[in-house]
Order: sequence, then C-alpha cells, then structure tokens
Amino acid sequence: MCESRFLISALIIQNETLANCCHELERLRRRRNAQRFAICMQISFTILSNKKHSHIPAIKIGTNKIKYTQHLKYLGLHFDPKLNWGFHLNTIQDKLNSLQQKLYRITRATWGLNPTVKKDIYNKVINRIIHYGHEIWYQGRVKQDIKLNQLQRSGLLNITKCYKTVSTDALQVLAGVPPIDIQTKHTHKMFQIKNQYKEIQTQGLAFHPGSITFLKPILPPWNKTSFHWSHYKDNLQGTLIYTDGSKMNNRVGGAFVAYKNNVETYHQCFRLNDQATVYMAELTAIDKAIDYSIAESLPSSNIITDSRSVLLALENVNCIDHKILELKNKLNNFTGEIHLFWIKAHIGHLGNERADVLAKTATNQANIDFNNKFGLQSIKKLINNDIMKEWQDRWRQSHNGRGVFVLFQNVNTKKVQGDFFLIQIISDHGTIAAYQARLFKKTPSCVCGHSFEEHLRLPGMGRHKKRVFPFQPQHRATTC
Repeated sequence: MCESRFLISALIIQNETLANCCHELERLRRRRNAQRFAICMQISFTILSNKKHSHIPAIKIGTNKIKYTQHLKYLGLHFDPKLNWGFHLNTIQDKLNSLQQKLYRITRATWGLNPTVKKDIYNKVINRIIHYGHEIWYQGRVKQDIKLNQLQRSGLLNITKCYKTVSTDALQVLAGVPPIDIQTKHTHKMFQIKNQYKEIQTQGLAFHPGSITFLKPILPPWNKTSFHWSHYKDNLQGTLIYTDGSKMNNRVGGAFVAYKNNVETYHQCFRLNDQATVYMAELTAIDKAIDYSIAESLPSSNIITDSRSVLLALENVNCIDHKILELKNKLNNFTGEIHLFWIKAHIGHLGNERADVLAKTATNQANIDFNNKFGLQSIKKLINNDIMKEWQDRWRQSHNGRGVFVLFQNVNTKKVQGDFFLIQIISDHGTIAAYQARLFKKTPSCVCGHSFEEHLRLPGMGRHKKRVFPFQPQHRATTC
C-alpha cells in the first residue's frame, strides 16, 4: 500500500482552543499511523490573542514539534496575533513598492506609457492587489483608511507624474481614481449582502437579501428569443395601450391606459416599492398591459411606450433579466397579436400624456402593489453612485489641494491628467516660481516678469486651457 501525503499549511489557534487543538493533532497522528499516510511537517502556527504570551506552548504531532510564528501567511493573507491587519497592509506596501520600481523602467516623467494605459494597469493590477481579501481584513478603522490611501498614493503619482508634495486628495482627482478607502468600504457591502446575507444601506435605501435576485439564468440557444419594435405611427389599427412609469419624492408608480377608436376603455395604476427605478416601473407597466391583452383576449393590440431601454432589452437575445424573460414567455404563449411601439415622451400626444398623469398619480397611493426584486448589477450601480457622492463631498470639504479645486471642482473617473509640464501648472507644484517662492522664499514672478495668473491669460496658453480647464479661473489659490 503506497503512502499518500497530507499537508497542513498553517495552524491558526485562538487562545481558548489550544487544548482542543492539541487533542485534534494527537487524533491526526493516530490516524496517520493507522492509515499509513505521511504528514508534511513544514508548517507553523500562531495564537490569536490580545495578550502578550511570555510562554509559547509546545505543539507536537507525535515527536515532531510545530514551529511558532508571530505572523502567519495563509491564502495570501498575513495574520497577526491581534488581528489588526497592520502587518498584512505593510506587506502589501512592500509588494507594491517593488512593482512600482518595475513600472519605472518603462515610464518616466517625460516619456513612457500613456497616462490612460497606466491608469488601466492601476485599476486591473494594483487596485486588485490592495483589495484582495478585503472581506476578511477590512474593519473600517481610521488607521486602516489612512494606510489604504498611502498604498494608493504611489500608483497615483505614477499616473499623474506629479511632484511628491501634491496632496493625496488632489492626486485622486487628477488621476480620476476614487479614494481606495471609500471604494473598499462600499465594495464590502456587496460581500455582506451576497455572502453574509445581511441588510445593507445605500443611497438612503435599505436592501435585504430577499429583495435581490442572485442567480443568473442560463438559457440554451434554442430558447433565446427577440421581439422587434417600431416607431409609433398615427394609423394603427386595433386596441392602443399606452404605458408609462414615474418616480416622484422617492416613490415609484406606473400605469397603462387602453384606447379603442380614440375612446379610453380601461386604465390601471399601481405603486412599486420605493427602491424600484423608473425602468422597473416602465417594465411592470408593459407587463400589466400584456396581462390585460391576455385577459381580454384581444385579437390585436399595440403597446406603446416611451421607454426605449425596455424595448431594446426585449429585442436583445442575450438579455438575462428575469423580468424580461417573463415578458418574452408571455409574448410567446399569447395566441393573439401584440405589437410594440416606441413614442417620444412629452410631445403632447393624448395617450402618452394620459399614461404619464396616471403614473404620477400612482406614486401618491398609500399601499404598495408590487415589490420588485433587484439584480446584483442594480445594487452595484447604486453603490458606485454612493462612492462618487462620498468622494465629491470629501473633495469639497477637504483643506488640501485647494489650488486644484479651483480648476476641478467636480470629481470624474473618466478623465486623467498626466502631462508632466502641464500638471505643474495645474497643481502649483513644480519648477514654477510660485512653488519655489513658497518653499525657498524666491520671487513668485517668472523671469519674464509675469505672475502665475498673468500666465494663464497669455495667448500661448489658450489651447491648453481649452483642453484641460473646465472653466476659466478668476482667481487661483497659492496654497497647495
């Protein structure tokens, strides 16, 4: 009988479970002797405790002693006795410093990779290295947030090519990268609701696991369908059903109204849960219009909506939204004819305006008629909006980077500044006279006699101002 090898990579022991651990290891040794498998002894253990241990107990498997270590690496995470994860973040910092040195070989201040390319490297490599295992180690402490911004700073300096004296708040705006502590805090919410099944708060709304659809249905190719739509025409025959959705005062409503020979024959209003979006209201209105056509056994009906997004989703064969799939099944099983049309909103058309009024009226109803479930993508979008809002508030209230704030008051993830010479003018940090005067008490004027504000009004700066500055600054602060 050949021997198999059994590997224990690490032992993480809480102080109160030490005796149980020794008992289990002894049981493992007996099992090894009975079943004849070998144990690789290149393992170590640590003890999780807030107290300092003057005596480290000996832990053995048979006669082999297991090595004690204060910091233990397991699955890429570095555990320390107090579980404050400071050693783990310091290890990541050393790793990132080594990575940055390699990036410096292919990019410098005046040559190398495009700033957009470096930003992609940051988002897809550095950001993921920092975020790895955040579900375990992130605790929302102030020290952790400060350390995370320190880890992010080196990558931002490489993207923007700024001087090292530029504040981190300004670097984040110039690079178009949200603060990593805000990203980690809000990304942690996805883990809480997806894996821990906890209720989360985002944008003032509460989401619990029961209100979210987690699984994505996988459709075989032969079950994928597409429903085409057309632009509205005035000479439509049959029953005309207009649908609309509305959101007012954080309350969502929808409605549809049916016309026959230009006479209103039926209408229905309904209110959705407050977390719903206008898209969901439009989708539900079309769903109820289809139900009405089925219930009345209409031979031919025309559903007219001003929501092109819903129509495009119905036309897309790869859409896996569970509500869209339900609509497609209803349309497939209906024996009559249902035609879909898009009409431009608020152009004075009687049916569309009537549906709009009914949808707004539905938001005032006391009772909620439908509780729609959310997909993970919808939750991610709301969380991303929270990240941008908190970043904007921090940037507006910060005391750092006020010179950059004059030119860039709104945060934006789609823009990046990386011109070495232009970034000195934007940030007020560099070889410009104003910066030299602030640090070395030199004259703030240029050799040509112009001040910084006068340089911004020179004819040669015109094309740079149009490309970089969102608006013409009336006054430029002289502090960083």
